[in-house]
Amino acid sequence: MKNAFIRVIVIFFLLPLSYFAYSEATVIKELSRKGFENLSVNVEGTKIFIAYEDRVYRFNADGLFEVMDILKNYREYDTVAITMLNKKIPVLEIRYDNRLFYSVTTGTTDWSDFEKNLFISYTSTEPKEESENQSDFRNDITIHPGFKGQFGDYDNPVRAQINIIPEIRTTWWKGMELNIQTIIPVYNEFKGEGDYIRPGIVSLGQTFKFDEVTYAFATVGYFTENRYGADFSAMKIFNNGDIVLKGSAGYTGYLSVYQNKFYYSDLYLFTYNMSMKYRINKYDLTIGVTAGKFLYEDKSIRVDINRQFGEIELGFFAVRSIDGYTNGGFNFSVPLFPSEYSKPSLVRIRTAENFRWEYRVKGELSSLIGVTYNTGNYFEKEFYKYNPAFIRKELKKKFKSNQERGMYVR
Repeated sequence: MKNAFIRVIVIFFLLPLSYFAYSEATVIKELSRKGFENLSVNVEGTKIFIAYEDRVYRFNADGLFEVMDILKNYREYDTVAITMLNKKIPVLEIRYDNRLFYSVTTGTTDWSDFEKNLFISYTSTEPKEESENQSDFRNDITIHPGFKGQFGDYDNPVRAQINIIPEIRTTWWKGMELNIQTIIPVYNEFKGEGDYIRPGIVSLGQTFKFDEVTYAFATVGYFTENRYGADFSAMKIFNNGDIVLKGSAGYTGYLSVYQNKFYYSDLYLFTYNMSMKYRINKYDLTIGVTAGKFLYEDKSIRVDINRQFGEIELGFFAVRSIDGYTNGGFNFSVPLFPSEYSKPSLVRIRTAENFRWEYRVKGELSSLIGVTYNTGNYFEKEFYKYNPAFIRKELKKKFKSNQERGMYVR
């Protein structure tokens, strides 16, 4: 009788523990089946802590909403804390009431009530558990479209160059990224260049994170604008993403490949710049000012005005050097099909996330001021998509879209 009583007591205490352990494993399995990587799940009572990396959805807000949509069915957890990772580095923390989110999707609670309990902020909190479905040594072959254009020359008013740029992108450890591009010409009207297969960006980069709002990026290799060498930059975030300060410095030389021959110089050029970006969240508008010494050894100042429309970005810029030269133009970024990729694997082929292009009004050599090279660091370029205010807006849009499609009760 005494032994039977002891068994009942043991089962009484161990059954909840075994249930939560089973629940943790189920959550990991479900997220892993969707293709999310570097997964870790930790449960403390009715709180669940999840870290994940998303290389399945083109737009990180879509991936986040998918994770939230999965977790709403685990109603034994009333509090959810999610850490979004990029190259295994914790970037953003999202905390909310899981049962309240479930009631929003069933139509018993309004989104505005849920949003009052939604917390989004930059973070450096490391996952407590060893990660599952790790991303190391998985390779993406990404297909980029390439375009160069110049308008307004009297002898040739419209010139264009179209390329296809396959790229191998992989990570081997936390914060590291290797990019290897090949440029394949399709159509070219620029004389003396672009008629042959040649290397694009070939770079090895490392991202460092020191606290919630301080990053550093180091890259070595072959960059755009026929530059090779090393580049280093540091970035500091203020007021939850409203202000970003950044400093960059590079030491490079000239390198080009023509008809299987290399033409290069020693490292000789030191470039540097400082920039500040201010974001007006109401309009998803960012105003940026950059000043420094640029690629053609000009000391210039550049002003950018960019606005986000979801995944679309449109901007205008103006540049002036201390020597009195001026230039300006526009740039844009548009997403490319599809919005969801296949699950990451040893080798995966997919399209690029977006197509970026910048046009300068003046194309003559004297107006090539404020020019910088691209090192291939994608995280730095796409960092605006992690802005907490931006993510909050996009989650609301995603919910409303799903509601209109009949996925949730109105």
